[in-house]
Amino acid sequence: MTSQARSEARFLALIEEYAGMLARIAAPYAQTPEDKADLIQEMRLQLWRALPSLDADRNARTWAYRVALNTAISWYRRARTWRPVEHEMESIADGEEISTEALVLRQLIAGLDPVNRALLTLHLEGLSNEEVGQVMGLTPQNVATKLTRLRQQLRSLINRPTL
Repeated sequence: MTSQARSEARFLALIEEYAGMLARIAAPYAQTPEDKADLIQEMRLQLWRALPSLDADRNARTWAYRVALNTAISWYRRARTWRPVEHEMESIADGEEISTEALVLRQLIAGLDPVNRALLTLHLEGLSNEEVGQVMGLTPQNVATKLTRLRQQLRSLINRPTL
């Protein structure tokens, strides 16, 4: 098997393994289902381009999250006209029904700045503070502190009386 064929096989395996992760990372950064599909495609392209930087000593999961997240944040920053959109429940969950609480959480996440959105998304993905720190270039203690502050911020938004 040639080097190119091995790279392609490795890439296809990574894309298959992390397909769900890419969709979940893209969701808070995309306005429409079409934007989400475009962003996922961009993430795949960036994973392909970054594939040579993935060596046997690196954690592929952390590497994939970092590439996907950096791509999503760059995507968000390039979209100057970006503004939160009221999604239909179906478009957020790709046709699956979700609870009202999950919908509210997704809307709150969409209103966060890109760094806090990334931090919370990775945390909700089940990454440890250490893994989140590796992806975002933070210490685990800094991640814990930021998550605590973010939880307090979200609680205050949820508990704020509506007019």
